[in-house]
Amino acid sequence: AGHATLPVSMRQVIGDRILFDAECDGKSLTDSIANPLSLIPVIRGIVNVSATVLLLLICAATALFIRYRKSSAVKSAQPFFLLITAAGCALSIFVVFLADLDHTGRTPDSTIPVGSAGRYPDLDAACGAQVWLTI
Repeated sequence: AGHATLPVSMRQVIGDRILFDAECDGKSLTDSIANPLSLIPVIRGIVNVSATVLLLLICAATALFIRYRKSSAVKSAQPFFLLITAAGCALSIFVVFLADLDHTGRTPDSTIPVGSAGRYPDLDAACGAQVWLTI
């Protein structure tokens, strides 16, 4: 009651710069914010992109460790320890991708009762892997 709905497209422009651009499908901004479930895909996307960027940065740092392993800075930092640390960071970030898995688009094993372990075997494996990769 009383919510003003936004037009289908809202854009705020100053000069040549676009400051705000949103597609609202006729819903009010307060309705979109008040329903947190509508934000889940956006949050999942941000987390996945961030984790991917971090993994790429770790790979780049590892490549630099290997490339400059003979330099005094890397030798004093113990290259083997640097590589182990980079591998640990990569495993910790990889857990984000496992945590993102859910039942969407997955077919349950119909021979196993609802609510029992093993109904979604790939999700069970991902859940177990999260524990071991996080520890």
